[in-house]
Amino acid sequence: MFFIASKLIGVLFLPLPLFLFLGIALILIFIEGKKQKIIALLPLIFLFVFSTKVVSQTLLSSLEGNFPLVSEKDLPNAEIAIVLGGMVRTLSASESRPELSDSADRLIDAIRLYRMGKVKKVLFSGGSGELFHQEKKESTVAKKVMIDLGVEEKDILIESESRNTYENALFSKKILEEEKAKTVILITSAFHMKRSFAIFQKLGLGGVIPFATDYRSSSSDLNLWELLFPSPNDLEISSFCIKEWIGIAVYAWKGYL
Repeated sequence: MFFIASKLIGVLFLPLPLFLFLGIALILIFIEGKKQKIIALLPLIFLFVFSTKVVSQTLLSSLEGNFPLVSEKDLPNAEIAIVLGGMVRTLSASESRPELSDSADRLIDAIRLYRMGKVKKVLFSGGSGELFHQEKKESTVAKKVMIDLGVEEKDILIESESRNTYENALFSKKILEEEKAKTVILITSAFHMKRSFAIFQKLGLGGVIPFATDYRSSSSDLNLWELLFPSPNDLEISSFCIKEWIGIAVYAWKGYL
């Protein structure tokens, strides 16, 4: 009983659900008039809805569903694995030690494929996606991590100027052409693969095999509480899914896809 109570109380007093429920209560109590209440509630309702797992997972499946999980044993061998940046914390306070984000699977899976003999080289594509601090490159940290985890320095290719997904593909293409690579495995997060793979295809890079990683989807065996209770994690998932769909729309408008 104590375990259940501690879990419920702990969740209820997290900033997001606490302020949502408190805000809704205050609006219902202190704002007069049905129309005024509805208008005041709309932003909180919007925030509540996108903080639920039922919405975040629906958005996530619209992206991840395009690229189901592929086993390494079913993956054909290739010359080079391309890893798209987005997992290195370039502004970490611990500059003396590499720090990776939630998308670290991108880099880890590339190293695993290399050590399994699935690829001969690893190309890391990523400069700085920050608006400021362009001098702090993801590739610098990523190269150190790869060497520390057993990738031979001679087998590491670095593209350190790209700032977004389109530049990842554009600048990587030049390196692939220099290497005369005919077969390539493209590695990025599952939610990001739809846009990434389309760009590589649009640029005429044949022989690119998508290998999605960093899946964020939850088990389908969830109860009503888990599906409908707001959480910061689900708000984050909804946010980056919306950002990704905006990216797809903008890239399509620009003719990148």
